[in-house]
Amino acid sequence: MKTEHLLRGLKVVSAAMLALLMSACAGVRMVDADVNSFPGQPAAVAGATYRFEQLPSQSKEPLYGEIQAMAEKALAETGLKRDDGAARYSVEVSMVSEQFLRQPLMLLGRHSRFVMPSDRLFWPHYYTGSLDSTVYRYQLRLVMRDTSTARVAYETAAEIEVPWSDSINMIPALLKAALRDYPMPPSGTRKVEVELGQARASQR
Repeated sequence: MKTEHLLRGLKVVSAAMLALLMSACAGVRMVDADVNSFPGQPAAVAGATYRFEQLPSQSKEPLYGEIQAMAEKALAETGLKRDDGAARYSVEVSMVSEQFLRQPLMLLGRHSRFVMPSDRLFWPHYYTGSLDSTVYRYQLRLVMRDTSTARVAYETAAEIEVPWSDSINMIPALLKAALRDYPMPPSGTRKVEVELGQARASQR
């Protein structure tokens, strides 16, 4: 009898959450990224020129070309200009991801929420049962070095944990978070709110 009640309760909760998620699919995914940034000595300057420095291991990464293209756009938004022939800085950018099971079931990421079309925020509740959920952790790191001295002028990293596996859609958000407050970021780990674009609940 208790088992039947539990199963019935789970069905009700699942149906309610499915309805909420479907209504949220027309909204925008928002997450808080954990960001750590470190200015070098001397610190990087705004409006400088740069070139990309690709590591040998990155030549076989299928997403590297797209990561670099997105990084160029994000760097331009900070005022940096790509100039391979007269670069003041070299830029290394890399991203790693991993997936793991988290218990209790986490329907949306650690800091995830939806912005509904009506501009209302929606935070799904957590179910504290015995089910597991797959969580994806994405980490992006960007390092700028002075081309004349090879010294690090700026280092920054951003990390998010979400239930979505669409890696390509995480890159712009990670770059935006990592480059927030360039070239003079606050010290310590900080939360940076970023937008992941249109929600696609089917991508899990």
